[in-house]
Amino acid sequence: MNVEVTAFDYQALPTERALEVRAAAERIHVRTNAAIIENGRDLLVVRRMPEMQGRFVSWLNAEFRLSERTAYNMMRTAEDLGDRFAKFANIGPSALCALAAPSTPDDVRDDIAARAHAGEKITHAQVERLKREAKAAREAAARLEAERSELLTRCSDATSREQQARDHLHLACEQAEADRHKAAEAARATVLAEAEQARRDAETAKAEAQKARAALEAAVRQARAAAEQAARDKAEALAEQAIARRRGDLAEIERRAKAAEEKAQRHYEAEQRLATEIRQHQEFLARAGSAEGEAPLQIETARRREAVGVTSWSSTMALAAPPRIAPAGSTPRSPAQRKGLVILD
Repeated sequence: MNVEVTAFDYQALPTERALEVRAAAERIHVRTNAAIIENGRDLLVVRRMPEMQGRFVSWLNAEFRLSERTAYNMMRTAEDLGDRFAKFANIGPSALCALAAPSTPDDVRDDIAARAHAGEKITHAQVERLKREAKAAREAAARLEAERSELLTRCSDATSREQQARDHLHLACEQAEADRHKAAEAARATVLAEAEQARRDAETAKAEAQKARAALEAAVRQARAAAEQAARDKAEALAEQAIARRRGDLAEIERRAKAAEEKAQRHYEAEQRLATEIRQHQEFLARAGSAEGEAPLQIETARRREAVGVTSWSSTMALAAPPRIAPAGSTPRSPAQRKGLVILD
């Protein structure tokens, strides 16, 4: 069927004649549309007959000189539209066929029906324009849906990455806590080992002092015995000289023992400070477990404190030594002896 290209200019006619021509066009449109629908129904009936299989097109050419496309437009109009648009005088035959096309969505047909009810002139070009607009709207909606799906996917990926970051942070906190605990245990073991070594050194010094005292007493006795055999005056002088020398040695031994006692006292104080700092670390770790968001800063602070603390412990332990208990029956002679180390004459 011919496609309408432009609208007829009824204003070029006199008013009464224009009304008469317009009314005739509307009557022709109604009759033509009704004929298209009725003819399409008859064509459908014939085409569905088993005997017309393979003969339908030749029958169209022989009886009506109709092209196959025109016949199928009529059948599609009758099958898809029915009587819905048959009595609209403001819808032309070409517009009616355009409405029956498979490419025409239902929302366009509904829009055309509303416009026709309102009295608007419906043309083939208008139907095609509305179809293009509907197609563009569908494509835009599809693009929006695709963009929405992409945004949802990105949001999901971001949420997943955030959860992974939280998991990694939690694991890092746990690893840091384990490392700090291990470092504290290693530092404590080192302190205890060095304390034990200092205790052994102090005991060794004490044993050497006792040996020196025994040697001194033996030397004194020997000197006195030798002095008794020689001339008493010269023997007494020699004995006094030997005693003076031995007392000087004893004073040096007492000085060394006192230094060992002070070293043991410093080590004991360092061990007490270490125990206090370990407790402070444990309290800090307990607070850090409930403040996950501040964990990175607290971890760095704890590491710095721990580095400073371990350095302090290492430098302190070289000078530390535990207190010693004096032998039973001895009497302390100085404040150093009352702290734990007894120095005998």
